[in-house]
Amino acid sequence: MLDHTPSQDARPRILAEVPAVEYRELTVPDRQENTGWHRSIISLLRGNRGGGSIAQTKTQPLPQQTFEFNVAAWIRVAHCEKQIFSLLLCYEDVEGEHSVLVDEAEISSNYALMLAGQVKIVSKGPIVRLRVGCLGLLPSQQPILDELHVQRIRKAKASVVRPRSA
Repeated sequence: MLDHTPSQDARPRILAEVPAVEYRELTVPDRQENTGWHRSIISLLRGNRGGGSIAQTKTQPLPQQTFEFNVAAWIRVAHCEKQIFSLLLCYEDVEGEHSVLVDEAEISSNYALMLAGQVKIVSKGPIVRLRVGCLGLLPSQQPILDELHVQRIRKAKASVVRPRSA
């Protein structure tokens, strides 16, 4: 079973967009890290073509970023008993669109199933778009997404415990 597949190969059907607050960093970047980029923007706004440019910052390789998500969905699909249904988390980074398998199961006789799992995404640079998709349906079948839960797992930073002095 493949964990990461290019979306062009799988062609998942998109069920929902995930709000950007779940995957975009909301922290203010360190001023020392962005000094060159900041100068590039200022010089472009002032019309100064000399010095640094945005093109120079784009040539620097972007670091890989790791994201972990808890995903759960309750889905109903009429007239598809005994079909295998796959739930995917589809993301786009600077290298293109990719998909990660969350869970898959056979749809029961009442045409409903719950799929859930924890996924890890290693993207090149920041995630541009995050969506929930599925595989295993015929074009005529329309899934109904009753409930969807996508939450980023944020690792707690280790805190330094200092002994108290009397």
